[in-house]
Amino acid sequence: MRLQREVADVRHERGREGVVDVRLPALGHDLRDDRGAHRVAPPRRVRTEMTDAARFLTNITKKRSVVFLISDFLDVGLVDDPAVRMLGRKHDVVALVLNDPRELELPNVGVVALEDAETGRIAYVDTADGRLRDDYASTARRRRTERRQALARMKIDSVDLYTDRPFVPALMALFNARTRRN
Repeated sequence: MRLQREVADVRHERGREGVVDVRLPALGHDLRDDRGAHRVAPPRRVRTEMTDAARFLTNITKKRSVVFLISDFLDVGLVDDPAVRMLGRKHDVVALVLNDPRELELPNVGVVALEDAETGRIAYVDTADGRLRDDYASTARRRRTERRQALARMKIDSVDLYTDRPFVPALMALFNARTRRN
């Protein structure tokens, strides 16, 4: 599920009973030019809204389904949300948590400009400050722990996927664990 402010596209796939493809264009708008070629428009800066997508999916699907939530879950408040909790009760929800190593600790590279992807706000940070780097890493660890606890409270399976390593082994481990459990 790609999350943005609102549900943009829902498709029922022919020949695959019970499959609903919900697309929410957080990465940009999928457009076609006059020759029918695909191009992607620049993304709009919009706060991720998991609540509306979870509520929509809970209401549109009648049968119990497997739902994959793919997000960085950086906003822990998104995880401990009543609509996501309800989605987890009605369906088998699996959270695929995207992690970028650069979000776990800051390298010592001096002053850098950081842009908030959702608001567009820019902050200048001196990464040479050791205390700042330690605080950043500590906050990242705390966020990961809070996210894991919130997902566990809602009985949602999760797996951490990292941008700097292959995702297949992590997904295989998740599916093997789920197979052994059932």
